[in-house]
Amino acid sequence: MDSEETYSTINETYKIWKKHSPFLYSLLQSYELPSCSQTLDWLSDTYTENDWKIATILMATNSIGQNSVYLLNIGLPTDDSLTDYTSYR
Repeated sequence: MDSEETYSTINETYKIWKKHSPFLYSLLQSYELPSCSQTLDWLSDTYTENDWKIATILMATNSIGQNSVYLLNIGLPTDDSLTDYTSYR
């Protein structure tokens, strides 16, 4: 199997996972990063804003020529009523 066939297989598997992920997880947030993350740590400080629980994560990359550290705030719904599961049927 050459690299193009391997990439195609991985891409197809990802598309199937992405399509079915709403049924596997109660919450899924995905973002495209400029480079892969080798470190991810949920920090203990959280606070509530409106109907969202705001959590902070520390994310670090280790790439050739560029190392980056990100401090991200992620909003998580505090009530299941905010999630519309009917759009996944």
